[in-house]
Order: sequence, then C-alpha cells, then structure tokens
Amino acid sequence: YQASYRVDKTGGTLSSGSDSGKTSLSYEVTSAAQSISVTAVPQDGYVFVKWSDGVTKRTRTDTNFDQNVDVTAVFAAASIQVSSSGKAGLGDSYTFKATLKGKYLDASSIRWYVNGTEVTQAAGKTTVKGEVDPSMVGGTFRVYATASYNDCTVTSNKLELTVSGGT
Repeated sequence: YQASYRVDKTGGTLSSGSDSGKTSLSYEVTSAAQSISVTAVPQDGYVFVKWSDGVTKRTRTDTNFDQNVDVTAVFAAASIQVSSSGKAGLGDSYTFKATLKGKYLDASSIRWYVNGTEVTQAAGKTTVKGEVDPSMVGGTFRVYATASYNDCTVTSNKLELTVSGGT
C-alpha cells in the first residue's frame, strides 16, 4: 500500500521522523503492522484545522493498513492583534484590546501575558482594563496575548507600557 500526506495550499508543513518542513510525504507500506506518524505543523499566523478525512489531531498515526491512505492537512489563517489606550501615570487607567482574525479563533481561547507571566484573571477576555497603582510606578511592562485552536497557538504583537510617577 501507499501512504500519502499533503498540505492543502499554504499555511504549514508536515513532519515525520527525520523528515520535516515538507509539503508532501509518501511512504510505501510493506506490512499491515507498519505504523506511520505524521504531524501537521502550522506556520506563524496559521492554525491546523483538520486532515481531509476528518481527523482533527495534528499528529496522526496510521496503522493496520488494508488500503492506501491519501490525506491532506488543512490550515487556516489566524491572528491576534493587541492595542492599548489610556495613560500610564499613577492613578490613570489603561485598556488593552485584542482583535482576533480568522474564523477558527474565538475569545474563549485568549490568554494575556505581562512580562512573560500569564494574567489568569484576564483569560477569555477581548478587553482588559486596569488602573496604575503605586506598585507599578517606574516599571516597564511588556504585554501580549495568545489565542489557540486545535492545539495551535498564535501570538500577538507585543506592547510596552512604561509607568511614570507623579499625579
């Protein structure tokens, strides 16, 4: 039998064993007991959607061959962009907003990070509001967000908030 794996249009590559970064892979199946594992790897700005036969796990392992396998990995464009408004002085307030693009991302998958640490109470929110308190004065905060679909994560741009002192 023959096991063939392809990428539909653009958005990712395939990897299996020592083969990586490929847009197609093909293997001769010499035994029904043989197993073949292939992983669909999305490029930046894409998520894995499914295999053409309906399998939704990025890594598939085909075994017990009794016919040819011929499947295509489907990817879709996806992104998250963050913006901010407000002032970064003591007593001021600020707002961060996440904008999702791509039909497979939804707000429930959004995670916010400040200086690399997740802000768990902001999870699932497209808008996060805050107030500058004394503990933040003189600090610099790098803010970004991620969104996920089907075990694939896209990361937003990074914003930097530098807090000044005074009233």
